[in-house]
Amino acid sequence: MKIDSEPRSFRELFPIDGPMQYVVPDYQRNYAWKEEQIEALFNDMSTEDDGYYVGNLLISEEGSFQNIIDGQQRLTTLNLMLLALFERMLDKTNDQDVPNDQKGKLFQDFGDIKRRLLLDEDTFEPRLKLLKKDQEIWEKLVKILDEKTNLPSNYGRFAFFKRYKYIQENLLGDLSAVELHNFYQNKFMPLTLLKISVPDLNDAYQVFASLNSKGLPLTPLDLLKNMYLAQKGTPDKWMELTEVFTDGDNADKQKMTRFVLNSYDAFEKKSASSLTKGKIVKAYQKLFDKYHAGYIDKLIERAKIYKTIDSDDNDYDYNLLVCQ
Repeated sequence: MKIDSEPRSFRELFPIDGPMQYVVPDYQRNYAWKEEQIEALFNDMSTEDDGYYVGNLLISEEGSFQNIIDGQQRLTTLNLMLLALFERMLDKTNDQDVPNDQKGKLFQDFGDIKRRLLLDEDTFEPRLKLLKKDQEIWEKLVKILDEKTNLPSNYGRFAFFKRYKYIQENLLGDLSAVELHNFYQNKFMPLTLLKISVPDLNDAYQVFASLNSKGLPLTPLDLLKNMYLAQKGTPDKWMELTEVFTDGDNADKQKMTRFVLNSYDAFEKKSASSLTKGKIVKAYQKLFDKYHAGYIDKLIERAKIYKTIDSDDNDYDYNLLVCQ
């Protein structure tokens, strides 16, 4: 089996010219991401360092056709975001309050976006080809790139269209002309995906099964555990921390991740910016190097307090007067 893998920026995956087209095969499911998943991706893109790694893209190649085996939900979301950026930029170029020099940058940006999204600018054929149900709406949506097209009024009932409007109105709606330009150039274009290419579908299935059924990738929490144990920490102490966030058999890793982010922001950070998921490991590496295994006791103490704040109990009530 021949497998090629290399990190690629979004700029490289969706070039401004050439015949490359990404195709969602018929056996795949339709677009299914919810608003929460889209917002989480957008927030990570906005807050993490430039070149943020957003996941894998597994494809089987047939000439210029890139059949998407894994990663179509993320890739579709990014295309929806890119089109929404175009529409918001277009709005700003028609705004009399936006200075001409800023408008000039936006004109360059959305000319660039048009070429990345379209395989053929004359026929408006998208570079991303989805399943039939989604493709019908997608082909209509990209007509926004024509700058004159009005979309059918009944599209509001389709989930695919709703996701687009959510991005356009809720995530990008408050960004200024400068912020739109900076987000596109500094956050969107450098995004990194690990492109994994295999020559045929059988090989693709084997790789897909390996990626999805032989264990999950290491999370920041896994790496924090390894750091702690490397400082001669005991597994029992780490388990004590984990059990603070355990209800039943499994620990709530999302809540535990929120805790390590908030604990750092509250007690350790030296700058105004908040810790992000992508920076957890580096930040806590310094703390474990400084305080060694004993730092776990501070985390356990803070976690017990934090649990009462980040609670799923709707009846939670706390009187701040007791703190006086």
